[in-house]
Formats: sequence, C-alpha cells, structure tokens
Amino acid sequence: MTSQKINAYLDTLSETPQYKNLFSRANTLYVNQLILAKLIPEKLSPYCYLSKTNDGEFTIIVKNGAVAAKLKQLSPSLLCKLQKIGWKITSIHVLVQGDFFKENAYLHEKQPTTKKQIFNQVAHKSFDELINNSIDSPMISAIRSFLHKHKSN
Repeated sequence: MTSQKINAYLDTLSETPQYKNLFSRANTLYVNQLILAKLIPEKLSPYCYLSKTNDGEFTIIVKNGAVAAKLKQLSPSLLCKLQKIGWKITSIHVLVQGDFFKENAYLHEKQPTTKKQIFNQVAHKSFDELINNSIDSPMISAIRSFLHKHKSN
C-alpha cells in the first residue's frame, strides 16, 4: 500500500464519527509537539515529548533527571512563551519516564550494536606463550584458569 493510499484511508477514517475525536486529539498533540520543539533548546527537544494539556497543566515526558532539571530551570520562560502564543496554561509538569524512550528509539539515532568477539586460536596461543614464559603468580594462575574454562567450552 503506498503512502498516498494510506493517507487517503486515514483521512476517510478520521471523518467517521467513531474516530473523529481520536484523530482530532492526535493532530492537536502533533501540532503542539512541534510548537514545544521550537520553544525549547534544540539539544533538549529530542528528549522531551508533550504528554497532555488539560486544566491549565502542561505535562512533558522527559528521558532522564538531567533533562528534567534543565527543563525545570527553563519552565518559567517556557510558560511565558506558551502564554504569549495563546495557550491557556498555568503550570508545567515534568515527568521523567526513560522507558518511554526505549519504545520510541526510532526517533533518535540508534547506536550500532557491537558483535561479541570470539576468543580465537591466535589469542589462545598468545596466552599460552605468556603462561610458559612467565613466573608463576596470581595473575598467571587467573589466566591459566581463564584458558581452562575456554578450552572446556
């Protein structure tokens, strides 16, 4: 299904009485998220998401305590900016919820996964040489034990 067909389907679905309120709310949240992203520092915006706005309270979900602390410092000026553009809010609530960002990792750059290196024969031979050319010590005993475990696996 092409994106044009999906958009047409979603547009039609958004006009049905069952889903009209849901799509309206989702669109409002999306637009408000874009506004929030413009008002906070660029370095913080990937870690801040608008959760809800109701009863004069504006709730922002953040990734960690450091982002929350910085956002709390900025909240008086952010509140003024939001009120100037016509938002009827009286307080900003910051909610730390790091697991939210694990589920939404596609929005941020992903760290490349590192493959576990296999303990190969060359490394094994190097450790054997080290053991044979060294005086017995606790370190040599630990290496010997390590090699013994790897031989049995």
